[in-house]
Amino acid sequence: MKAAVAFDMFGTLVHPFGSSETLAAYTDQPGLLAQTWRRHQLEISWLLSIMDRYEDWSAVTAYALEVTLTDMGITMSNDQRTELLAHGSRSQLFDDVPEALARLTSAGFEMVVFSNGTPKALASIVDETEIADYFVRLLSVDSVQMFKPAPVAYQYLAKQLGLRHDQVWLVSANPFDCAGAKSSGLHVAKIERTPSFSYPFVDPPDLVVNNLIQLAEWLTS
Repeated sequence: MKAAVAFDMFGTLVHPFGSSETLAAYTDQPGLLAQTWRRHQLEISWLLSIMDRYEDWSAVTAYALEVTLTDMGITMSNDQRTELLAHGSRSQLFDDVPEALARLTSAGFEMVVFSNGTPKALASIVDETEIADYFVRLLSVDSVQMFKPAPVAYQYLAKQLGLRHDQVWLVSANPFDCAGAKSSGLHVAKIERTPSFSYPFVDPPDLVVNNLIQLAEWLTS
């Protein structure tokens, strides 16, 4: 085995809330809706961790939608909320994913998904997007009931792989995830499809690339 590569799911392999066309059916500002929903989703997960509580990612996502609608002044019926949550869970791969995963598989890398998402949701996503065969395992923080970037989450990842932290690469487009993994001793590859940032109180990622194709080229070179 050359290395173990753990991929974050939401924001890294798939768009967090599906296609923008779906969100456009509910607001004339689909981009802002997605951005605000994502921000509240992450904030709620961090709040729950700080409060020593745990509710799974599907519950966090539903709570975040409620806060987002209030924040943006959008009125929806209960049926519309349920419909939006269902549509938002339909996965849309980023364009660079299939080719990058194929290259890494051909090069002999062991790959897993490591996500805040529930095991059921992760299994559904990789099946729907036809990328299941690239991964040897789907790992969820449900098993430790603490969301990223809590150190226990990354400890769980390394333990499940049977490797030292410095033998694992975490691939993520999320700055908070990169910071948590790096501070826990993992190697970190940050995907910046659009300009992003790194937190100044944590060592920077080991690698920053614009897309997953560049990541595959670097790891296989």
